Amino acid sequence: MPNPLHVSVTISDEYSSVQKPVTKLDEPGIVKYDDSRIADYPDKNALAKAREFFETFTNGRFDEMKALQSDNYTMTDIPIGQLRLPRDDWYQVNKMFTSLLDDLRVIAISIDGDAEPGSSTVLEHLVLFTLKGDVSPEQEEHMPPNTKAGDKLGMINVSILWWGATGLIEKELEYGRITWKDFDLGKFDEQNAAKYGYKVPKVDL
Repeated sequence: MPNPLHVSVTISDEYSSVQKPVTKLDEPGIVKYDDSRIADYPDKNALAKAREFFETFTNGRFDEMKALQSDNYTMTDIPIGQLRLPRDDWYQVNKMFTSLLDDLRVIAISIDGDAEPGSSTVLEHLVLFTLKGDVSPEQEEHMPPNTKAGDKLGMINVSILWWGATGLIEKELEYGRITWKDFDLGKFDEQNAAKYGYKVPKVDL
């Protein structure tokens, strides 16, 4: 029986002209933030701001991420048990936790809302990563049992970004869980495939 902790994702590039990929290649052959599934969302400002923010995460640019957050920013990250952390505290926690991850990628699945001051953006997405090293006893409670260095993991998440009056993020919520044995990203594509008429990408987990 396959180990449910090990995740392998293969996605084809067979999209119709309706769905134009707008991903950025930060390293040769590696798409770290894939927003091709949401490319037709009409609010291009929301798309651009979500891309800007999540690319700081996937590339470990923590100072740039902090610059996108207001002075009174707070983060609630349910998967790792952090509630309403102030900006500077989250900066340290995020750096520490992300340092455990390699081959970090985000696949955007759906988006809603806008990025205007006083509004919020909701992004449904899949995070894929490889553990660089064994987790500490304190971190074990936020990981599946027997997680070890070299495991390839996936996490299905919803992120909500609240935009303040200055155009910076003033509050963020991350809610999600590690993917399970029969998790299939293709299930998320079926509704949009029917709506927009593009071929469902091939996904093997």
